[in-house]
Amino acid sequence: MTNNLKIAEPPEAKSDLELSKDKLQQPALLPRSAWKSQLTHLKVLLKAKQTLDKTQININSTDIKEQ
Repeated sequence: MTNNLKIAEPPEAKSDLELSKDKLQQPALLPRSAWKSQLTHLKVLLKAKQTLDKTQININSTDIKEQ
């Protein structure tokens, strides 16, 4: 009866430089296109909010003038 089990070797310790190279080679969490589209979405939301705020200020100022 022959035992063909291999003893697991401990993993080699990597230097900080090797670890940072590994991280650089990993893909980003979100591709650049997703960041760009998210930024564009936020810009559109900001402009819409600014427009709504201006409209509300104009409505409130006309209400004050009428009183």
